[in-house]
Amino acid sequence: MRLLVSLLLLFVVSCTTTGSEGPGEQELRLREAFEKQWGERSAASDSVRIALAALPGRNEYILYCRAWKQASEGNKDRALKTADSLVMGFPAFYKGIYLRANLRLENRDTSGSLSDFERCLKKNPLFFECRMNRGSLFFTKGMPDMAFQDFKEALKIKPGNAQALLNLGNAHYALGQPDSACIQWSKAAESGLKEALEAKEKRCLSEK
Repeated sequence: MRLLVSLLLLFVVSCTTTGSEGPGEQELRLREAFEKQWGERSAASDSVRIALAALPGRNEYILYCRAWKQASEGNKDRALKTADSLVMGFPAFYKGIYLRANLRLENRDTSGSLSDFERCLKKNPLFFECRMNRGSLFFTKGMPDMAFQDFKEALKIKPGNAQALLNLGNAHYALGQPDSACIQWSKAAESGLKEALEAKEKRCLSEK
């Protein structure tokens, strides 16, 4: 049975407004709320992102939020154009590169996505989500050795992360290392991750 690794495809959102006076009080509150909700997908976190996207201006944060909102509404072409403007106008903003990498991947532009993931990691090698997504893309392209390296690095960033353990186990298995795969799946299964439990039950020997 073919093993698949899960793509996180998390849209990282962080926003400010333009203007010589800097961000206002409302925006500062929204940004603080966003930081607290990092990695969440809930009605509350989405409402913060939508509010940030509605702010005036065209700085890197606002363009990011607008691209995220457009993608969330299913307008992928428009979101990608906004992300292109974001990356072109603010090339140092690595989260924008990460967003465009994910949008390109959704549009089946795997070479463009890999290029953006590479650029993103050069700017921030400790970007966990980017490391995980690039590893997942390597895996789906039949490059488990490259995927293994990314998942291994991801675990250094977030030790014990269940998804990273699962994906590392899948890479081990694809490389013909079932014993090592079972070790990683067992660790991931301890957190209750369903996919890890299933992989362990199907491909690992039961304890006697």
